[in-house]
Amino acid sequence: MLSGLGKATGWSVALCLFSAGPAPAQVPVSIDVRADRAIQSMATSSDGRHTLVASRHPDSLVMFDENRQPVRNYPLTTLDGRVSSRVAGVYHAVPRHSFIVALQDLAELWEISYDPRAEPIHDGLVHDYRMGEGLAKPGFLGVRRTPLDEPLDGFFFDKSYRQAVGSTRAHGASPPQGQVIQLDVRRRIASFPLPGVPEMASAIQLTRDGVNLLAIPNQEDGCVTVVDMQTWQVVPPIALVSRCLSMPDSTQAAGVIEPRSAPDAADQ
Repeated sequence: MLSGLGKATGWSVALCLFSAGPAPAQVPVSIDVRADRAIQSMATSSDGRHTLVASRHPDSLVMFDENRQPVRNYPLTTLDGRVSSRVAGVYHAVPRHSFIVALQDLAELWEISYDPRAEPIHDGLVHDYRMGEGLAKPGFLGVRRTPLDEPLDGFFFDKSYRQAVGSTRAHGASPPQGQVIQLDVRRRIASFPLPGVPEMASAIQLTRDGVNLLAIPNQEDGCVTVVDMQTWQVVPPIALVSRCLSMPDSTQAAGVIEPRSAPDAADQ
């Protein structure tokens, strides 16, 4: 993911797309984003055929094909078009063959599948389409909306990529909360307290005594919030020194740190 690139009258963004097939390992591609737009965030599919770009000034979300041609523009609004939003981030969910879009001003999480076999989209609650209610929309390159309690500032995926774990914003004296969003059923399934200023992009997953844990650094006091990923309950914290996890000796002996499933790790 690329973010915070600033203003520009015309960007030419060079991407290295990694191919899973017999083609050359790296294929240079450039995408021109003009009309006084600044790139906010972007992600590219594993096969290099689709790139989703979020821009600012004005705000837009556009899908490009492998020939650098725009194929779809996504209005950054609610389904009824009454409320608009900026994009907080675009992430690549590799096993799901989709992009996840976090919105800055809307309590929604979007999933845009680039799989031609993607299931049809039924806007509304999941039980609506099981009862045959509503009209289906094509799943390929369509927007599958997950309603949230409030916008998420940042998130990452668990190893299965079925769940996105994000954080809400602090409201006055009320600290942010961790939110666990199940992407298949499109709803929140758990929440947990997150004191201070959580840094979700730096969260890692680790295993201790056979238990999968999530460690989320806190920018304020140099500690982390540690969460059991089965029960989603907070467990005793681990100290954070110089932005690196420093675990007690007992934890080091029993635990194995595994690569974090950051939302943009596959696209760096």
